[in-house]
Amino acid sequence: AAKRCTMTLSCSYDSSTSGDYIFWYKQEANAAPEFILSRFKLDQGKTAEKYSDRYRCSMDASARQAPLRIERVKPSDSGTIFS
Repeated sequence: AAKRCTMTLSCSYDSSTSGDYIFWYKQEANAAPEFILSRFKLDQGKTAEKYSDRYRCSMDASARQAPLRIERVKPSDSGTIFS
């Protein structure tokens, strides 16, 4: 059976308002940043269709963290991923 690796990228943030929100993007060499997903303290947010099956993010507003989890990692997931 093939290995099913999962990768988690951490994200901690500072906020003094109730409107906490996070946006995750992926950027490949010589390309514009591409939207992956958004999460909001009071709303689930949105995930781009092409990432919806393997990319997950659960915002923990009390801990001010919003890690991005990539399931079944593939070579095509490589690039600069940032929030």
